[in-house]
Amino acid sequence: REIGMLTHLVKLSLSQNGLTGQLPDELYDLTMLSLIGLERNQITGSMATNIGRLTHLRDLDYGNNKMEGSLPIALGSLTNLIQVYLNDNQFSGQIPAEAVRKWKSVVSIWFYNCRFSGSLPSEIGSLGFLEYLNIGRNELNSTIEFATELGNLRNLQRLDLNSNKLYGQLPTEFSKMNALSWLDLSSNHLSGSIVGNMKSLTSLRLGGNMFSGLPVATELTTSLKFLKLHDNPLESTFPSELFALTNLEKLNLVNTSLHGELPTEVGKMTNLSAMLLQYNHLNARIPSEIGNLNHLTTLYLDWNQFNSTIPKQLLTGLTSLQYLGIENCSLTGTIPSEIGNLVNLSSLALSGNRLSGPIPSELGNATRLWELLLARNQLTSSIPEQLSNFFRLSFLDLRDNLLTGTVPRSFNEWSKIHDVHLSGNNFSHGLGNLFCSAEHLGILEADCDLFCICCTECSR
Repeated sequence: REIGMLTHLVKLSLSQNGLTGQLPDELYDLTMLSLIGLERNQITGSMATNIGRLTHLRDLDYGNNKMEGSLPIALGSLTNLIQVYLNDNQFSGQIPAEAVRKWKSVVSIWFYNCRFSGSLPSEIGSLGFLEYLNIGRNELNSTIEFATELGNLRNLQRLDLNSNKLYGQLPTEFSKMNALSWLDLSSNHLSGSIVGNMKSLTSLRLGGNMFSGLPVATELTTSLKFLKLHDNPLESTFPSELFALTNLEKLNLVNTSLHGELPTEVGKMTNLSAMLLQYNHLNARIPSEIGNLNHLTTLYLDWNQFNSTIPKQLLTGLTSLQYLGIENCSLTGTIPSEIGNLVNLSSLALSGNRLSGPIPSELGNATRLWELLLARNQLTSSIPEQLSNFFRLSFLDLRDNLLTGTVPRSFNEWSKIHDVHLSGNNFSHGLGNLFCSAEHLGILEADCDLFCICCTECSR
């Protein structure tokens, strides 16, 4: 409580010090304070109404604590505020409009991951200097009509309202925020579309809503680099409008009820580094033109209905690929030997298909692999010795195939192996003490009739 004696103190910064308990009332005697930085502690209690005495305050950071209760209207007395961080606390109730409308100099408002409810005060639209507004992961439960006033925020660069309970159609006024580069409205109940020129927008995150069509005019948002529309009922073929987004780097259309063929034109989206299309109804074939996307590091096509072979051209061109998932897609044919070109691969998931033939020995070139999932196929022959090159491997799933021979003893060199599934094959010899020296082994599963000293479970 002696802190109240520091009456000339201008800046108080005690972040990440393990402070506990409630803030002393004497703190609000320090009327010369321009900065309070108490983030990342274990401070409890509510925000005192006496905070209104700190009229010189420009930076207020109570983020990442355990504070609770509603915000006092007295916050409106802090008319010099530039940055307000209350994120990751347990504050609740409505955000007081009477306070917010007086923050005419504020640039950043971060109320992320609290328990604020009701509607966002439309008065925020009068804060002409506001650049960053993050009220994601709260309990706002109103229509998004309040956002009409946000169109006045011509300096706003980031707007984050994700993971609330907002509903209704997006207001056309959104397009007036010409400086907006980041818009996250994901995990709400929103619909409609954004109309107009948002030439500065680089990141658009609208996943987990009720959009029934592409909610953005792609010809007016060519600056987009990140587009996340997952878990929306788009119910269409692959949107050809996306081909206009020549700067797009990451595309997420997971679980959007897409159907029909994946167009060959997708191979022209040459800046893509990640394409996620799982849980849709795409069919016909996987276009080999995807192999033209030489910046691609992540490709997930799982749970579609391609019913085709794996194109060799796809494996030849994607030399930067790190994550490849084509599980449960009715794939046929063999795993091409060209899989060995993917030397940067970290995860390969091809389970739940109708792939046949041997596991190609060239796969051993992918020495950075930490996950190999080939279960529930019709793979034959013995496991190639070259797979012992996977010195980072943690997860191996080869169950329910037609593999024969002996599991290579060299697999004992896998020091990081954690889960191994080998049941449902036709191995001719037991595992013995294989994997027994693996320090991190959690699961070792094989057929019950195979001799296995360190198996944790068996099947059949």
